[in-house]
Amino acid sequence: MKRFSFLFLILSFAFLQGCRNAPTSANGNNSSGWIEATKQAPWAARYGLTGAVFNNNMWIIGGASGSNPVTTSGNITAGVTQFYGDVWKSGDGKTWTQTASPGFNGRYGGQAVTLNNNLYFIGGNNNGTLMNDVWSSPDGVTWTQILANNAGISSSVVGGTQFCPREDFSAIIFNNKIWVIGGTPNPSNITSVGLNDVWSSPDGITWTQVLANAPGITLGTATTQPQARWGSAAVSFNGNIYLMCGHDSGMGVNTSDSDIWSSANGATWGLIYNSFTPVFYHQLIVNNNSVWFTCGYAEFEGGPFSAVYSTNNFTSWASPGTTPFTGRFDHLSLSFNNQVWIMGGCNNTDSLTYFNDVWHSP
Repeated sequence: MKRFSFLFLILSFAFLQGCRNAPTSANGNNSSGWIEATKQAPWAARYGLTGAVFNNNMWIIGGASGSNPVTTSGNITAGVTQFYGDVWKSGDGKTWTQTASPGFNGRYGGQAVTLNNNLYFIGGNNNGTLMNDVWSSPDGVTWTQILANNAGISSSVVGGTQFCPREDFSAIIFNNKIWVIGGTPNPSNITSVGLNDVWSSPDGITWTQVLANAPGITLGTATTQPQARWGSAAVSFNGNIYLMCGHDSGMGVNTSDSDIWSSANGATWGLIYNSFTPVFYHQLIVNNNSVWFTCGYAEFEGGPFSAVYSTNNFTSWASPGTTPFTGRFDHLSLSFNNQVWIMGGCNNTDSLTYFNDVWHSP
């Protein structure tokens, strides 16, 4: 179950805290010139979706949606009621075609990447069961499970050839390999501990543990390995992996991360910045030789975030202007046709609102 009870508690706290570190965009004011490709795509409104650019199209895979929150004895809860296992593609963000309903069934919190003319889909939450399988497709239509799910693998494994089941992790392509970083092995909002292990694979089948999970590391003690986290974002840029923000292990208000780490090999990491707005469920992409941050859940900014920033060094961040779309988290961002794209996600300011709109930068 996604952590909506936690998000609503954060939101109540956030309005008492005010803002810090970064301005919030004013919805409806569009000084940055963003364009809405479609208000409602044909795929169901959702969050926790993933996707990639493949064969000259944007692709989206999976996701979930749920019920409006219910308050019982002072506790606010909302469960995921719909898991999506569909695959869609678009060459313009307006017209979408469903290409497949693959055998991996409905799930969210997984990741998609492209490597060597294949589209890969990795892990995620399948109706409450966390997965560590890998699927591949040469065309987005025909899918093959190339690595079977193995629920018996523990997060404490040292060595091994497959990472433990997880959701809300990061996956990127770096040095012609697929990399899986962090996430959480717990679908519950009570035991949502983070991970800080790192794995790599040249083909999605054979995996090497680059860093073992080390749950005892905190930001105060971290030196060459980041502390555990879920809901973070990673990107490959200028010969390095960058890991940005996320949610720290465990529950509680004000436990989002504000740090950014870099590594040239995935094994040795260094802290390069620790003053970003604390945020998780955001996205990082590379577009036009810059790294772009989009949206997320920022408790000190009122929750669902509509901000967009760019950087070339991860310490100086520039805003292109205010954005017109509603703040959201657990959305998808892609770089396509030299534009930044934002689609889907969720807003829980008053009630749960799922999106299937599609936006792009000028």
